[in-house]
Amino acid sequence: MPRPRFGSANFRQVHLDFHTSDALGNIGDRFDAEAFVSTLKLGHVDAINLFAKGHHSWCYFPSEVGMRHPNLKPGLDLFGEQVRACEAAGIRTTAYVTVGWSATEASMHPGWCVRNKDGTIHTNRDLDEHPPALTGGPDERYHAFFWKFLCPSGDYRRHILELTREILTKHPTRGLWYDICNLETCWCERCRAGMEEAGIDAEDDAAAAAYSVDKWDAFLGDCRAILDELRPADSEEPGSVFFNGLTHMTTPPRILRHQTHYELEDLPTVWGGYDKLPPRARFFARDKKELLAMSGKFHTAWGEFGGYKHPDAIRYEASTMLAFNARCSFGDQLHPGGELDEQTYRNIGEVFAHVRRVERFCVGAEPDTNLGVLFGVRPSDLSVHGTSSSPEDEGACVMLLETQCDFEGVTPESLAGKDAVVVTQRCLTRDDAEKLAAYAEAGGRVVLIGDAALRLGEDELALDVGLAYAGPARFKIDYTLAGEALRARAGLGRGPFLNYEAAPRFVPVDGGGTEVLASIREPFFDRTYAHYTSHQETPYRLEDSEHVAVARKGGVALIAHPLGRMYSGHGARQHRELLTAVLAELGFVAKIRLDGFGSSGRATLYRQAEHRRHVLHLTYGTPTLRGGCEVIEDLPTLHGVELDLALDGTKEVSLPLTEHAPQVRREGGRLRLTLPPFSCHAVVVLSDA
Repeated sequence: MPRPRFGSANFRQVHLDFHTSDALGNIGDRFDAEAFVSTLKLGHVDAINLFAKGHHSWCYFPSEVGMRHPNLKPGLDLFGEQVRACEAAGIRTTAYVTVGWSATEASMHPGWCVRNKDGTIHTNRDLDEHPPALTGGPDERYHAFFWKFLCPSGDYRRHILELTREILTKHPTRGLWYDICNLETCWCERCRAGMEEAGIDAEDDAAAAAYSVDKWDAFLGDCRAILDELRPADSEEPGSVFFNGLTHMTTPPRILRHQTHYELEDLPTVWGGYDKLPPRARFFARDKKELLAMSGKFHTAWGEFGGYKHPDAIRYEASTMLAFNARCSFGDQLHPGGELDEQTYRNIGEVFAHVRRVERFCVGAEPDTNLGVLFGVRPSDLSVHGTSSSPEDEGACVMLLETQCDFEGVTPESLAGKDAVVVTQRCLTRDDAEKLAAYAEAGGRVVLIGDAALRLGEDELALDVGLAYAGPARFKIDYTLAGEALRARAGLGRGPFLNYEAAPRFVPVDGGGTEVLASIREPFFDRTYAHYTSHQETPYRLEDSEHVAVARKGGVALIAHPLGRMYSGHGARQHRELLTAVLAELGFVAKIRLDGFGSSGRATLYRQAEHRRHVLHLTYGTPTLRGGCEVIEDLPTLHGVELDLALDGTKEVSLPLTEHAPQVRREGGRLRLTLPPFSCHAVVVLSDA
C-alpha cells in the first residue's frame, strides 16, 4: 500500500525563504552544516523546505540547467549541503523552485513573461488602484512584493522541467515545492499561437482563461510525472509535491489532483486574520489529503528581516493548526550569509516542543461532528487567482466557531452522519436541491441563509419552505423582529434589530405550511439626498412587511438575510444569536457544549479509530488589531470551563497536557467535565476502554 506522500510523522516544518539578488555579496559565506542542523534541532524542526532556486532566478547549487548565484561562495553547493546535512539528521527536506516570479530571467528573456491582452508585461500589482511603474530612478524605492509573472510555456517550461529532474537526480531531497502557480491568463506570443492552433478566440477573455488553465494542467502533470518517476509512491521514500497558489476554494479539481497534499498559506497578522484558516481547513479536509498550515515567524509577512512574532502568538497559531487537523509550518528567511538566526529557532522551539507533545493525538484523526457547512464557493474550471473563501462562507463559519459549534465541510453527496446542514449562499443546482430535499425528508435539518434559498441561475426556491420568491429587496437596509420562539432561545430582545443589508423578499404561500419565526420591518425610506433623517439609518415602520425574516417548514429553515456576509463585515452579535436560535428551533443539538469559554474559544472533536478514542481540542486566544496587524499577546489562564459532550462508550478521560485529572460526571447520556485551569490549548482524550 502506498505510503502518505508528505509524511505522517512530520508535524514541525520550517519554510526557509532565501530570495537573494545579485546586489548582495558573500552569499553562504557563514554557512556551517553542523551549526545549521544544530539550530534546527534547537527549534524541534522535523521538516524543512530549502531553496534550490528563488525569485531572483539564482540557483544555490552547481546547476547545469539553471544559473548559479554569481556571488555564492566559490565551491559551495549550499542547497546540496543543506539537504544532505538535514536528511542525515532525520529532518525531511523538500526543494523550493520558483515558477511564476523569476526576476533575472524576466529581464533576460522578456518573451518568457506573462502578457496582458494589450501586450504589456503582467505583474502582481496590476490590480492595484495605482500600479507601480516597471522602471524607476536608481534611488527610488522599489515597491514591496512587486514581481513580473512568467508563463510556463515554450523554453521556460522546458527549463523548469529540466531543473526539476536535475534537482531530484543530484540531491536526496524528498519532494518539490513550486511557488507562484497562479493560473494567470496569458496573451504572450506562445499562448496566442497556441490558442490560434486550437481554434480559440484570444479576444474572448473566458476562452483565454480556460486555455491558460489547460496549459497549467499539462505543465503540472509533467512536473508530477517526474516526481512519480524518481520518487514513486510505493517506494521507501515516497516523494511529495506542492504547487503554491493552487489551494483556493475555486481551484479546479483537475488542478488539485496534481497535489500530493495541501498546504494552506496564511500569515494571519496581515493576510486575512486568525479566522481565515478554519474554513479553508474544513473545506479541503473533504478531499482526505494531508493538510499542512503555513504561517510565519514574522510580525508582518515574507521578506521581513528582524521581525519577530512572539512565541505566544506562534503557539496559538500552531495550536489552531493542530486543532483543525493540519501539520504546522512556519516561514523564516535565511540571512544571505547562510547562518540561521538563533532567536528565531528559540521562539519556534518553544512552540514545536508543545506540538511534539500533541501530534500523536492528531495522526489518523477524522473530524467527528454532527453539523455540516455547505460552502457557497465552489471549484471553477475558469479559476485564475482563486478565492480562499467568500464573506458569506467566512462569516457563517465564524459565527459557528464563536459558539463552539464544530462543523465539517460537506457536499450534497456527503451528508451522512450529519444532523444539520447550513448552506451559506446561493450555490444549489437542481440536482443539489433534490439531494438536500431527500436528506430533509429523512429527518435531516437544513438552514438556508439569504439567497441560498434560490436555485443557482433560477428565481425559484431550492427547497420547499412554504414560501415564494417575490423579488429583491425594496430598500438598502431593514430590521428583524424575532418571534417568541426565537426570543426564548437567544438574547434577541423584543425590539427590531438592524440588518445592514435588506433581505430578498420571500412571502408565505397560502396553505404552504410555513411557520414564520421572525418578521421584517422595512424603513420608511432609503437614506438619500432627497430625504434623510438623523445620522445614519432611517427608522423602521411599525407594521410587519408581507415578506419574512425567518421561516421554517418541517426540518428546513430559511433565514432571509445574508447573515454570513453581514457578520463578516459588521460582527453584530444579534445575527450570530439568530443563527444559533434557528438551529436550536429545528431541534439541532451539537455534540460539544461549553460554558465559561467565551466567543474567542474554539472547539474541535476528532475520532482516532486506530486508538479507539476521541480527541477534543480547545484553543483560546484574543487577537487585537494594531494598525494593520492582528496581534496575539494575551493568553489568559481559563478557570472553570464546563464541557458537555454527547459521546457513547467513553470509559476513560485524560488530559495529556496537564497533571490534573478532570472532574467527570455522566448525566442523561452526556458526559460532563469541569476542566482544570489551562491557557491557549487544552487536549481532552476520551478513550473507549
